[in-house]
Amino acid sequence: MRQLDAELRRFFSRRMVRGTLLIAALIVVISVGVATAKGHRGHGTYFDPVTGRVSEQNGGGADQTPIYLGETDTRMDVGKSLEHALEGTGVALLFAGVALGASFVGAEFNVGSLTTQLLFEPRRWRVHGAKAAAVAIGAALFAIAVMLLVAVSMYVGSAAHGVVQGVDGTFVAHRVGEALRIAAAVAAGATMAYCVTLVAKRSSAGIVAFFVQYPLLFLLDPVKMPFGLISHYSPLRGLLAVVVDPATATGANERAIHTMAGGVVLTVASAAILVGLSGQLFARAEVR
Repeated sequence: MRQLDAELRRFFSRRMVRGTLLIAALIVVISVGVATAKGHRGHGTYFDPVTGRVSEQNGGGADQTPIYLGETDTRMDVGKSLEHALEGTGVALLFAGVALGASFVGAEFNVGSLTTQLLFEPRRWRVHGAKAAAVAIGAALFAIAVMLLVAVSMYVGSAAHGVVQGVDGTFVAHRVGEALRIAAAVAAGATMAYCVTLVAKRSSAGIVAFFVQYPLLFLLDPVKMPFGLISHYSPLRGLLAVVVDPATATGANERAIHTMAGGVVLTVASAAILVGLSGQLFARAEVR
């Protein structure tokens, strides 16, 4: 526990973590503030088939019947929008977690502090386990803090200049479960990026290893072998399936994993393989 506590303090004391959290907070406040300010009360709109115009007035006569398009209420509605807002935020947090996890140990290789640490704690598996756990916990707490800010900001915006409806105990329970699920995915992504960096000894290697997977998910058809296997069983695909429910996907590529449970299985398997393999290589590697 003492080793884990030291690693957690090291994780949260880094300027990159604080800077990323500050940037994320500014983006959330500005985006929610702009969306709240631009929102307006719903009003009926009509399409005139003769003129091809959309207006708020029903100017139709006997020979002209505009088509009613419904109401367009653009005010902030936390009960309606928070679920999708958390999913979108979760995807961004996933990539932020990858960068934080990779840079955590990459910085130690860069300044040589890991060599000094191994002089005091030569049991490398213990060091590896403590660092991996610190990255997972730190990334999860980071994600929860950002998502909590999103939820609070949207609620305040809805209460001040929007709509607050459907926010009850069931809604809160579902959103808490969603936030915890996303935080777990961010923790897994950060841990896997840390494992890659532990072997490659470069932060850029861990970051690129996951960032490059994103375009491959769409460039490589997951149902066409043999290269489709790279896309189908990519760790990032599993992580995204946990963050965004595959049941809501429409494209064949996005539905390569059909259920969230499939994403969990792929994520857990990928994390276990990377943690075990990187630990074996780290235990035998020369560290300078």
